[in-house]
Amino acid sequence: GSKVSLDYELGAYDLTEAEAKIYDMFRNADMHFPEVHLVGTEKLDILRHILRDASVLTPDFVRQKIEERKTKKEKSGREYSSVYTKLMQIFEAYPEMRNLGEIQSSRYQALRNVLAHIGKDEEVIVFTDKKRLFTLFQ
Repeated sequence: GSKVSLDYELGAYDLTEAEAKIYDMFRNADMHFPEVHLVGTEKLDILRHILRDASVLTPDFVRQKIEERKTKKEKSGREYSSVYTKLMQIFEAYPEMRNLGEIQSSRYQALRNVLAHIGKDEEVIVFTDKKRLFTLFQ
């Protein structure tokens, strides 16, 4: 795959404790939220979404997005499912995840910028300032 270089000036490696917890939970969404069935690239899609929209992802915002898109989809006779429906399932099963709207960080933006340049089928290794190593799978 393509090489991804991380600009440390972005500060993406230095998440606050609350941010790191949420990043970790969504990075390992299939383990942390076993009630929510994730298939294909949904795990990475949700992580990208969390990083992109963490400052607005409240249950009301997510519900609004579902309503907007559901109507269009139902006209085709198929049930609507998306990143938003999966997030709503997580919010319903894990009320503590509903406060994502309180997180506003340029570090999330920096992480999102890095993720944006990574193909969905690629495996990614991220080094943190604590010298811990973790892998992000699709």
